[in-house]
Amino acid sequence: MNQPKATLLQFGLAIATLASIGHVDQSDAMTVRVVATPVAQGAAGGGTPVVQDLPAAIEILKTYKKQHPASTEPLKIELYPGVYRISNPIDIPSELSGTSRAPLRIYAKKRGTVWVSGGVALENPSPLSETEKKRFPSSTADRMVKCDLRAAGVNVQGPFNHGTERNSEGAYSAVYVDHMPMQIARWPSDEFVKIVAAYPTQVRLDRPLPEDISVQSDLWAVGYWSNDYSMESLQVRSSGGAGNTLDVLTSPRRPIKKGQRIYFENVAAGMLSPGNWYLDSPAGTVYLLPKDTNKKQIVEVANANHLLTIVGGSNIDIDGVNFELSRGTAIDIRNADNVKLENCEIRNIGLLPVKLTGKNGGVYNCSIHDAGSGGVDIEGGDRATLSPGNLGVFNSNIYRYSQFDWTYRPAISMSGVGNTASGNEIYDAQHVAIILHGNDHVLEYNHIHDVDKEVSDAGAIYFGRDWTERGYVIRYNFINNISSSDGRLIYGVYLDDQASGAKIYGNIFSKVSTGIFIGGGRDNLVRDNVFLDTPVAILADDRGKTWQTSSVTDANSELRKRYASVLNAPVAFQKYAHFNQVLSDDPGAPKYNVIRRNVMIRTQCAKQNGQSVFGNSNWFDYSDNVCDSNVQVFPDLESPASLDFRSLSRLGLLPQGFVPPPLTQMK
Repeated sequence: MNQPKATLLQFGLAIATLASIGHVDQSDAMTVRVVATPVAQGAAGGGTPVVQDLPAAIEILKTYKKQHPASTEPLKIELYPGVYRISNPIDIPSELSGTSRAPLRIYAKKRGTVWVSGGVALENPSPLSETEKKRFPSSTADRMVKCDLRAAGVNVQGPFNHGTERNSEGAYSAVYVDHMPMQIARWPSDEFVKIVAAYPTQVRLDRPLPEDISVQSDLWAVGYWSNDYSMESLQVRSSGGAGNTLDVLTSPRRPIKKGQRIYFENVAAGMLSPGNWYLDSPAGTVYLLPKDTNKKQIVEVANANHLLTIVGGSNIDIDGVNFELSRGTAIDIRNADNVKLENCEIRNIGLLPVKLTGKNGGVYNCSIHDAGSGGVDIEGGDRATLSPGNLGVFNSNIYRYSQFDWTYRPAISMSGVGNTASGNEIYDAQHVAIILHGNDHVLEYNHIHDVDKEVSDAGAIYFGRDWTERGYVIRYNFINNISSSDGRLIYGVYLDDQASGAKIYGNIFSKVSTGIFIGGGRDNLVRDNVFLDTPVAILADDRGKTWQTSSVTDANSELRKRYASVLNAPVAFQKYAHFNQVLSDDPGAPKYNVIRRNVMIRTQCAKQNGQSVFGNSNWFDYSDNVCDSNVQVFPDLESPASLDFRSLSRLGLLPQGFVPPPLTQMK
């Protein structure tokens, strides 16, 4: 079959302007090229129009579409190697949408060589004056350099209140060296100080502040002020006296508690280690302690708030294009249909790398890392009809994704109906890996490890607090190395506050403090999972009959209001078992849960918080599970491929009817 000829735009770092192209007729529109060097220009062919950047290319395509509204030619933008610096986001208008057979394609000529950057390169840093050196530690001041951000064109943003339950437009003007994030100067340099006394607007610490920190006028403290799952940054000042008392100048979202922990950031006295930076935002000057003074380094500051926006677009493929250095959400795709982001690297992002709403698209085979406030946030599907969104995140690596806002900023957040996270590796974060809201989402074949490293009362996979959010399938995931040695409450899969109607099967848990926690919910199925070196394999409680009774009985509680909002409305919800009987069938009881055919090795097996939770057959069907707390098989499991179910069977450690997960497909 003859394929339609593509309208092709090829890009590099050229010096031509859009005005030089002029009128675009059909023959011209078939090939428009931009090249980086004269050699590349010759290779691309002579006599063709040239543009210098992606926005100019988009304008050409818009002109072509206006001149040829009936054309069915597929449109393509090919980017030649280079760094494309922008200060405003690239906007792909909906009028350039493709079709399912001929999508608009924006792709790198060679993967890994094209970067869309919202950063500003800082050239020719200068040494500090003698007066400036007095602001910093004498041991490092002579090696420090400074840059004038405003002279470089940076819109300077200094510290501000941020964290859990606070929304930000963009992070600080952060410094990156050789494409790696540097550490803002802090005290203490690698630990927290503890709050030993807490009052509404004042705290006392377990140690005095160094004098050169206590006198700093613009002083900010960041940490877990109230709970070990809620981080905030607040402005403070020293109250003098013994030097360990602080006035809190901005009210926290939750009451400050004794025993919590904080540290101080952007403190001049913290410039002690190579890679540290300090921002004097009123002056617009950043100070840096270089890691290596013997070689030229690439020093950049994130400046653009966003890098790419698509609103209402459809059938658009972005392939092999990398993105870096935005202060806010890097890629913002709204109300889209079949928009795909493929084979990309997204790094050094101030807040969220990808926001995607709509249907039939997603993120595929991408590496997303060193982000401030999560990884990928997708929302698609109709909860009124339970129609699926068919959005997803597939075969991607997401790590170091909550460096600015540490808590409740997951690698993957899914809301709506019928979306998928499959084949991803998620790791290296202070808090949660995946948060679910909505219905009928699928999590499968993911490898989640080394998350929840600083928090408590947290899960690698988290959902709950809503009887209506049902239908989740969590299967064939490998969850390992998620534990604490200091008593923090960490769970592999956390069904919080009445989470109901989930199916959790075929997963492997290794070295997780608690594998699965069912927090009072009903209609949950937990079967055919394997737990190794997990102190508590499965934990359940009856909170709806004890300390959470008020949420169950009070018609004005959030739990009850969410249930009432759909109870008598969408017919679609009737597909969920016992959905209509939540308030008439022993309200608050964890009924109709099934825990069956699970394998528990070197664990305390299943544990209950409450009176005979597992012993009540109306609440839990707990049957055909195998638990051996001593057998020495598969120690230090680091890969599902190392499991051998035949060996477990020979040892009598497989329940009758156990359905093994597809190990060869697991990560």
